[in-house]
Amino acid sequence: MDRRLVAPPVLAWPAAARIGQLRAEMISPTGTPSAAKDRTDEEQHDVQLLMPEVHAAIKDLCDTIEFDLRHEPTAPGLRRRARE
Repeated sequence: MDRRLVAPPVLAWPAAARIGQLRAEMISPTGTPSAAKDRTDEEQHDVQLLMPEVHAAIKDLCDTIEFDLRHEPTAPGLRRRARE
């Protein structure tokens, strides 16, 4: 049989009740998006509280690297060794 003559399968459309149910689930005020936003806001606040400590650790690390490489004769040499 020639495939061009065979009709494609018919799509089954969802019932109107099912569409209404899905729509209601999407727009219902369950508070889930609000709870997720609140949790994200709290986590971002926690990150902001840690920033001074992180910046201090980075500065300490840079100072340590600079101190350890103080005998290197040139600034480009310092940068090269710091990358290693």
